[in-house]
Amino acid sequence: MCAGFGWRTFYLCIQITCRGYTGKGSIMKKSTLIKQIVLVLMLVVMLALVSCTFRGCDNQISTTPTTSTNDKNLVDPPIDDPDHIHTEVFDEAVEATCTSTGLTEGMHCSKCGEIFVEQDEIPMIPHTYDDKYDESCNECGHIRDVACSHSQTEVIEGRDATCTEIGYTDGEKCSKCGEILTAQSTIPLLEHVYSPVTTEPTCTNQGYTTYTCTCGDMFISDYIEAFGHSFGGWVIIKEATTKEEGLQEGTCSCGATQTLVIPRKLSEGLNFTLSNDGQSYYVSGLGACADTDIVIPSEHNGLPVTSIGNSAFYLCRSITSITIPDSVTSIGNYAFSRCFFLTSITIPDSVTSIGDYAFNQCTSLASVTIPDSVMIIMLSDGFLRRVLPPIAILPHGET
Repeated sequence: MCAGFGWRTFYLCIQITCRGYTGKGSIMKKSTLIKQIVLVLMLVVMLALVSCTFRGCDNQISTTPTTSTNDKNLVDPPIDDPDHIHTEVFDEAVEATCTSTGLTEGMHCSKCGEIFVEQDEIPMIPHTYDDKYDESCNECGHIRDVACSHSQTEVIEGRDATCTEIGYTDGEKCSKCGEILTAQSTIPLLEHVYSPVTTEPTCTNQGYTTYTCTCGDMFISDYIEAFGHSFGGWVIIKEATTKEEGLQEGTCSCGATQTLVIPRKLSEGLNFTLSNDGQSYYVSGLGACADTDIVIPSEHNGLPVTSIGNSAFYLCRSITSITIPDSVTSIGNYAFSRCFFLTSITIPDSVTSIGDYAFNQCTSLASVTIPDSVMIIMLSDGFLRRVLPPIAILPHGET
């Protein structure tokens, strides 16, 4: 008990001297510290001597330090145990970190667990970072939520606009947090650029221009009408006569052919007489014409032939057919009288009057078709003159 009291008293005095007199965190001068330690030692020796004198010094003091177990649950020995000797051990200080608290240095008895110097808890120290944007603690690696500094960026590649797709400018974003730092802007569509190709017209197909863009878009415009066939190199296939029409054939540069009818040949050598008003002619006789099939022309010397005069073809025995043009409006008296071999006659709708005895004694005529346009037919004795019993004069359109 003497030794235990002395050493503990000595230690406590040292603690009080170093801590109490200087104050926590202050630095004591070296000379002052030495003086105070000497005084403490003297005081301890004196107390020890007094204690030994009154209580005896049979017990030995164990000063061998042992490893701290920090076991504070040991049961104290009975107070009246005269043989208990404290075995004092130091409790090592534990440094505080950013993840756990620390402890100050302490002391306790390794046998009974009595605490001589209690350990104080040292609060955890703050995490350490390189800067305010650093997310990871330099000591423990703890990750904190901080505003990103956007120190690492990457380009968001844009694209050029075309005539079919809009474009985008380059943008920028943070490689860490993905925040868009520079937004992309749209670039409007470009105009189409067309190249024209012209297809020339032909005689059967129209021409046009094809406009094609590099993107493939196209349209057709600027149509040109087909110029039609241009036939040439006419070849007469069949000669026209006063009785029958002829045929001729032409060929186009494309290879197409066309066949045209050649009108019946007009009779030549007929006699014509200018009318009193000088505006037209009428047929006045057979003249030098030797045709058996008479085709009367519609004009003579640039003026229309409008009439067949009285007795114009009287007693023309060689005539077998007569074709009257649309320009004629009247047939005179006895115009074809006694044309014994006349078998057919064509009277156009332009004729409005037929004179008396116009077809008298035309014994070969089976019938004469009178068009509806004829308003006047000369009468004899109140009746339509009949030349011969076999001849029938019928309305237009009937035979």
